[in-house]
Amino acid sequence: MPRELFKTVILFEVLHEGIIPSDMDLGDIVRETAGRSYSGSWASNSIRLTPQGMAAELEEQGSDPAFILGEDWNKGEDDE
Repeated sequence: MPRELFKTVILFEVLHEGIIPSDMDLGDIVRETAGRSYSGSWASNSIRLTPQGMAAELEEQGSDPAFILGEDWNKGEDDE
C-alpha cells in the first residue's frame, strides 16, 4: 500500500490586547487562548505530496528527507 504523505498549513489567528511577548511560544499562546486571555481561531489546509515533493519540503525546512521517507526513499532513481 502506498504511503500517504501530506503537507498541512495551520493558520492560528489571535486577537488580544497589548503585544504578545517575544519569548512566548505557540504552546503558551494556545494556553492563553484556552484560558480566555486571548481570542483565537484556526484554519488548516492539507495537500497530498509525492515522495519527491515531501523530500523538497523537508529540505526547505532544513530536515533530511530520510526523517520521514526512510534512508532508501529514492532508491532506484537515476543519479545524474
